[in-house]
Amino acid sequence: MTRKNKRMMFTMAVLLPFAVWMMVYMLIPLGSVIFYSFTDAKMAYSSFQMVGLYQYEKMFTNPTALISIWNTVKAALIIMPVSLVLAMLTALGLNALSERFRNLYTFVFFLPNIMSMTAVCLVWKWLYHEQYGIFNAVLEFFGFEKMQFLRSVSQALPSLCVIHIWSIFGYYAVILLAAIRGIDKTLYEVADVYGANALQKFWYVTLPMLKNQLLFVCIMLTTSAFMFFTPVKLLTDGTPGTSTSVLLFYIYQQGIQQGNLGYSSATSLVLMLIILFFSLVQWVLTREKKPGQKAAKALDAARKKEAVQA
Repeated sequence: MTRKNKRMMFTMAVLLPFAVWMMVYMLIPLGSVIFYSFTDAKMAYSSFQMVGLYQYEKMFTNPTALISIWNTVKAALIIMPVSLVLAMLTALGLNALSERFRNLYTFVFFLPNIMSMTAVCLVWKWLYHEQYGIFNAVLEFFGFEKMQFLRSVSQALPSLCVIHIWSIFGYYAVILLAAIRGIDKTLYEVADVYGANALQKFWYVTLPMLKNQLLFVCIMLTTSAFMFFTPVKLLTDGTPGTSTSVLLFYIYQQGIQQGNLGYSSATSLVLMLIILFFSLVQWVLTREKKPGQKAAKALDAARKKEAVQA
């Protein structure tokens, strides 16, 4: 057997488990969802008929489905930017600490991500309690009226988003912290030579060098925001009214509770396409030929300015 054949066999042996995993857990389920979305399949019956695009037409003419889509978009517009800003600020703060305190607080901020979401929701349910919750106790202490966090149409969805943000932003802060620690210190030294302040170094050095990591974090946060489910199911069950009925919860209702396999499959594909669309938009907006191009241009401009002043 030649060396080329040995290398090919080794490559196939390494890739085969991954290919089997992709086939069993990704491609076959995805193909099944696509197939059933064109049928009227029910969980309780084995027989079904092809109905074409009927399930998609039904979804986009169903007021409850449209409300769920809009609630999902609103939740994503809250969760994604707030989590990103908190993660970045936390990463910058952790980076400024000494190594001993950095390790301690990195663990503290990462801890909510590994906690059971069910336990987290139960704790926050107590915090939001109208009569005995800490938040309302603080509001009452300062002379404000108590709030119905989970029973108000206008407050319920943002209150649930707060829980989701609290549980995930620390994880992405750790990712950004690792990326910040990996930036070449020479760039900051050059920026110091040209008199850049802390804000300028952050804008022209740190952010450009974190482009790839920020894109990853944005895409993951977007996916997480659109997959928003557990707090909704455990704390409000889509109420009051349909104010917290997000798309994944709607899919759960249609597919699991009511057994509409075909309809829930079509809705799931629409959710996947929405996530894909927003991820592609973020990728296009943050695309850049060279990761350090912005930092290089900024430093070059500072160099030319100093030469003119001299």
